[in-house]
Amino acid sequence: MSILSELAISVLSASLVGLGSVVSFCETASALNERPFVDFVPVHLQDELNKVTGADRNAPIFDAIQHQKPFDLFTNNSDKISLNILLYEPAGFAPENVFGIYQVGNPDFRVPLFIGDNDLGDLASVFFHEDESISVSTQSLPPDMPPVANSNFQLFPDFGDTFGFYLDTPAGDNLINPTDIVFFSEDRLNPGGNPQALIFQGDGQTILQIPGHQPSVFSDDKFIVSFEDLPASLTFQDMGVIVSGITPKKTPEPSTIIGLFITLCFGGLLKRVPLERKKSPAYSKRRSVSIL
Repeated sequence: MSILSELAISVLSASLVGLGSVVSFCETASALNERPFVDFVPVHLQDELNKVTGADRNAPIFDAIQHQKPFDLFTNNSDKISLNILLYEPAGFAPENVFGIYQVGNPDFRVPLFIGDNDLGDLASVFFHEDESISVSTQSLPPDMPPVANSNFQLFPDFGDTFGFYLDTPAGDNLINPTDIVFFSEDRLNPGGNPQALIFQGDGQTILQIPGHQPSVFSDDKFIVSFEDLPASLTFQDMGVIVSGITPKKTPEPSTIIGLFITLCFGGLLKRVPLERKKSPAYSKRRSVSIL
């Protein structure tokens, strides 16, 4: 086989290895959602955002459309704890809706944080442990009082530290004959790939007005996750939760992916070509001549 043929095979082999590595790398990264999503009636969600941020209806601080973020998956930050507070839940299915987190890559592994009998201001704490397990505790909020501490933690082994949010609702796709359905913060997991959750990130200066809690800064490690519990209604204010202590999962830029592909391809090629050349008679002959 000629050196040119061997070179072509080496290029193809290195390219396939590089492509496989890039595909594997991309599968571990969040794809992000397409935002802003505009095909809904924003007035109800806007009212909820205004109440939480203390804004006037005519001068919103967080716009229900323009301030949407594309984030779909998250990881815990260095504090290893995520705090979740129930902000609003005006939905008709509120007594039966369940909000929680699910394991990245395995949406069947779901951990509930708030169920139908929770009240506004209730607090769910999620602790991330070094052994990949998490423990969860939800504290109830008596009327006009701070949350009551709950020392009963439920342990979930092998959950990891990367997750999305879900809403389990009995609404289904037929209001006459409701069936249970689960919606996710990853659009691609929902029926038709449709958005069912809108996410807003803190700006570091707005003061949040959270039921049962002292006013606090809407810092950039806090996110409002607002779900729609019907597949067609699309008002996105059926359940809203403020989540702190988390970071959006990183997504590689296209230039990063291309650079990784080129590096892997030519890195493999540079290792392979000298080896193939050393095996060729022409290379051996030139080497013997140079020694003389």
